[in-house]
Amino acid sequence: MVEIIPSINVSDFDELKKRIKKVEPYFKWAHLDVSDGVFTKHVSWHDPKDLVGLKTKLKLEVHLMIDRPERTIEEWLIKPVSRVIFHQEATKDHRLLIDKIQGHVRHVCPECIIEVDGGVNKRVAARCIKEGANLLVAGKAIFDPPTGGKNIKKVIAELKNAAS
Repeated sequence: MVEIIPSINVSDFDELKKRIKKVEPYFKWAHLDVSDGVFTKHVSWHDPKDLVGLKTKLKLEVHLMIDRPERTIEEWLIKPVSRVIFHQEATKDHRLLIDKIQGHVRHVCPECIIEVDGGVNKRVAARCIKEGANLLVAGKAIFDPPTGGKNIKKVIAELKNAAS
């Protein structure tokens, strides 16, 4: 079964909290895009201290689109963060970064999970599901008006059934 994860890419923490509350009834996870304006041109919310004390039922994953994540990874390995995603080309020390993340999680997943992030819509979801993806991270398809006014439940159903 494919799981859909809402992607939250915002400029401030207040908007991040609003979006978490909006999707909390429908999902197990939320994907928080974090960008520093160096690794990518886009700058989004990127202060891990804001997460301390955040109350949510969702498991949170942070997608570090930042330059040299090994410099700040410890700051992101806090509750309520359950998963960290980084770009291999953004770091010069992959092993250090992976060791720190695994130390935080305290267990290694026995099987590989394929997660796809970036431009996930109905068409992309269908291809990714067919190719074996387990997790799909969707932002625009869930939050932007081009959904034609569809409610979140309908968008989720369309993405999950995309390969049918």
